[in-house]
Amino acid sequence: WNVDVWELAERVRKNLPKLKQQLETKEAELAGLEEGSKEYKAVAKDIKTLKAAIGIEDLYPSNPAYAQYRKIGVRQLQSLVDGIKLAAQKHKFSSKEVLANLKLAFCVNANILPDVERDLKENNFFGLNPENIVLILNDYASGFRREDGRFVPTDKETNYNHGFNTINGNQKNSSYKYNQDTGHFELQTEKAFDYLKNRGTKIGVIHRSNDLITLAPECALDIPMYALYRKLSQDQQIKANMLIELMNNFTGQKGGLLYGRKDVKGKLGFLAEGLATKTDKVQQALVKLKQEVQAQQGLPDIPYNRLYHYFDIAKTQKNLDKSGLAPLMSLKDNKPE
Repeated sequence: WNVDVWELAERVRKNLPKLKQQLETKEAELAGLEEGSKEYKAVAKDIKTLKAAIGIEDLYPSNPAYAQYRKIGVRQLQSLVDGIKLAAQKHKFSSKEVLANLKLAFCVNANILPDVERDLKENNFFGLNPENIVLILNDYASGFRREDGRFVPTDKETNYNHGFNTINGNQKNSSYKYNQDTGHFELQTEKAFDYLKNRGTKIGVIHRSNDLITLAPECALDIPMYALYRKLSQDQQIKANMLIELMNNFTGQKGGLLYGRKDVKGKLGFLAEGLATKTDKVQQALVKLKQEVQAQQGLPDIPYNRLYHYFDIAKTQKNLDKSGLAPLMSLKDNKPE
C-alpha cells in the first residue's frame, strides 16, 4: 500500500554501487554451493532480484515526466475509479450509478491499517460512499516449526497467505466499518461478508495490490472476464460459483500452477501451491507437463494463478462454514525461519 514505485526507482539508482557489490558477493557465494540445494535456490533468488533492481538503470536512467509520486494503494484505487469511468463510456452504462453502489474491502495488517484509513480520508474516499468500504484484518501471527512430530509456535511472526483474506472476511470481529459520526473506521462484530451482503453485494472480485497492471485505468477492471464468470455462473450445467483468472508463465513461476486430472471427466483443473509439488515424483511430472504445454499449446510454461478471482460471496461463505477449518495453519517451507 505504502510503496511509491518511482521513489523506489530513485533509491535504487542512488545505491547502484552498493547493489552491484552485493551482486558480486552473491554470485561468488553461489559458486560455492551445491546446485539444487535449499541454500543454492535462496541465493539464486537473491541474485535474480538484484539483477532486476540493477536493470532499472537501463530502463529508466531518470524518472519520466509522467511519473506519479503516489503510493501504490492510492494509485490503484484512483485507477479503479477512472477505469470504471472509461468502461462506462465504452459500454454505455452510468459510471455514477456504479460508483455509488461499488463496495470495497481492503485486506490489511495492523501496521498499515491507519495509513489506509488516513489515505482514504485525505482523498475524500475517491468519491465513493465510505459506508460501502470495509477493512479486513489479516495481521501478523506466530509461525510454527515441527518438533517431535508436532507443530509448535515460534517466537517469529509471519503474514499468513492470501487465502486468509477471504477466510477472515467470514470471521466475526475481524473487520472495520466506517462510522460517519466519529469519522473513523471502527471494529465491528459482524462478519465483513455479511456487512457487504446486507448492502447488496453478491459477487466478490479479488485484486492483488502488487499486480501493477491495475495501475493503468484501462486494465483496472476486466469486464470480458467478469462477463465470462456471469455466463458460467448462470449456465445450469456448470453453475460456477468461482472463476480464477490465469496468466502466461514467462519466468518459471512455481506456485499456483494449473493442473488437470485424468481420472475425472470434463475440463476439471486445480491449482497447486509450490509447497505441494516438491517431491521428486511430482517434479518429474512437472517437467513432462511443461513440455506438453509448450508443444501442444505454444505456451512458455504451465499457466499460473494471477490471483484475480470472481466468486459468489454467499456460496463461498457456505463452503467456509461447512469446512470447519478455521482457524487454519498456513504452511510454508521458508517462513518465518
